[in-house]
Amino acid sequence: MYRFTLAVATAAAVIMMSYANANAADPYPARQRAEMNRLVSTGQAPYNWTGFYFGADIGGGWGRHDRSVVPPGFQNSYTSRGVIGGLHAGYNWQSNAFVFGLETDINLTGIKGDDGGDGGTLDQTKVKWLGSLRGRVGYAWDRVLVFATGGWAYSRLEHFNNNGAGETISKTRNGWTLGGGIEYALNANWLIRAEYRHYRLGTYQNLTPTNGILPFEVSNRLNTVTAGVSYKF
Repeated sequence: MYRFTLAVATAAAVIMMSYANANAADPYPARQRAEMNRLVSTGQAPYNWTGFYFGADIGGGWGRHDRSVVPPGFQNSYTSRGVIGGLHAGYNWQSNAFVFGLETDINLTGIKGDDGGDGGTLDQTKVKWLGSLRGRVGYAWDRVLVFATGGWAYSRLEHFNNNGAGETISKTRNGWTLGGGIEYALNANWLIRAEYRHYRLGTYQNLTPTNGILPFEVSNRLNTVTAGVSYKF
């Protein structure tokens, strides 16, 4: 009996000493330690790109406009350039490192150009506004997202022809856009981005001779580079 009692006491002493040593090695209570581990684990979790976002962007654009008489005859080309800025909104869905999304945007622009022909401007084009509805696909390295984007584009184009009495034609044109960019998450909600896009905006035509103007059509190509900021909900 004495030996049994001694063994139990010895075991209890060992357990108590082990517990004391453990507490001495870790000065934080178990509950506080668990909370600290949770915070560390949360801070190390990869960024999640899934969610709705809304933002604004600003940048510049340049284009090329090719005018030809119908049927084919006289042709001339000229360039345009100017500032562009507007709003965008979309939704991202992340699967592993891949991010898929849908985005729309609308921009006002100061992009314009003319042919600088002899005796004054013969042709001039202004891009009044520019919008799109696009898909996005990208690859994420935690807070960095590299993406490609493409889809439907539409724009209000104003063309002035100074032959004869002069005439201004303003039309909304449909086309397509394709591009890509890089995006970075500053924190859980705020994102910044840089993006390049190429547009093909189709042609606009004046096929009815008026005021001495021959029937003509103008094809339009455009490029934009923008920087933007978004808020993710």
